[in-house]
Amino acid sequence: MRRRDILASGRSDLLLIGLSSALARWVLALGLLLVVILWPAAAVAQSDAPASAPVGSPAVTVSVMPGGEKLIVSGSASKIEKESATYGTVSIKTTGDGQMKQDLVFSAPRDGGGKQATVTYTIDGKVQSVQVKILDDLWGTGYEAAFKVLFTMFVLAVVLEWGLSVLFNWRYFLSYFDAGGARTVIAVVFAYWFVQKFDLDVATRLVNVLWMTSHTSDFASKLMSAFVLAGGSAGVNSMMVALGFRAVRTVDSVQLKPPPKKAWLAVYLRADKAVTAHISLSTDNGATFVLLHRLLVLPAKESPQIPFLRDKGRFPGFGGYQLQPGTAYVVRVEGFNEKRASTRKADYELTPGEGAIIDIREAV
Repeated sequence: MRRRDILASGRSDLLLIGLSSALARWVLALGLLLVVILWPAAAVAQSDAPASAPVGSPAVTVSVMPGGEKLIVSGSASKIEKESATYGTVSIKTTGDGQMKQDLVFSAPRDGGGKQATVTYTIDGKVQSVQVKILDDLWGTGYEAAFKVLFTMFVLAVVLEWGLSVLFNWRYFLSYFDAGGARTVIAVVFAYWFVQKFDLDVATRLVNVLWMTSHTSDFASKLMSAFVLAGGSAGVNSMMVALGFRAVRTVDSVQLKPPPKKAWLAVYLRADKAVTAHISLSTDNGATFVLLHRLLVLPAKESPQIPFLRDKGRFPGFGGYQLQPGTAYVVRVEGFNEKRASTRKADYELTPGEGAIIDIREAV
């Protein structure tokens, strides 16, 4: 087999392996989601079956979650009388259209986990009984409600992430804003608007459904919910990047990046008056210089450094200028006033190592 065929075959195998790996991850995630959704639903469906026992038969045993209800008799055409429970409460509900029917419902106390109750009742003059076991579950009936709250937050986090990605990947945004700092603030602001607008205080709701309390929302809980939603948005983005469905989009990724095993140089300039700064580079010990960049440096009063915005007195505007590791450089920073007279000149000798990040801060 020729080398070209071998390479093509290798690429095909790698592509198939990559697709199989991605497909396996999706299948695994979908399987886990179905287990989480269907398992509690099956348990609830099984526990909701009516527990009517034939007259004269041994008492049956059913189970119920703390704080939940259990249907003991369903649709009885005969009148249910003398209903009682050794623990918890029982009630009769009338149902049906035309011919009225009765349901006997047992209500378990919220703090009754691990206990048992005996429900007795009389139909057509015959006494029947049912043993009810209250499951020793930490969250009681809050499990299903908590899952709904968390699933809702996950969906909203996906919506928030996809919506904000249009802004965060906008070239204008990346050119003028510090993506690493501004992104978090913007995500939290939008998340708080979501929480306030649509009453999505997940922190308070989770506490209420899990501990069966009735706390009300306040600013702190809404802010915490906004943090959760914004953090979930970042988590969704990280998951999609890890699965290979989205590339990592940062301020550096929209510009050409230097190859690996290089060094970086960045120059920060400040001035008391408006000056034109020249940044030059020499590789022959200062004998000759090559102009790298020229920029107008304004005083802090005219061009203040605003958080989350790019520094106009920085070269380059983002990332770093590529240097060759192990090479001796001389970096010259020189300022000129409006009459083109030199105001200050400073030389920096450096020999960067592999992966070095060098920052020069100079007042011109």
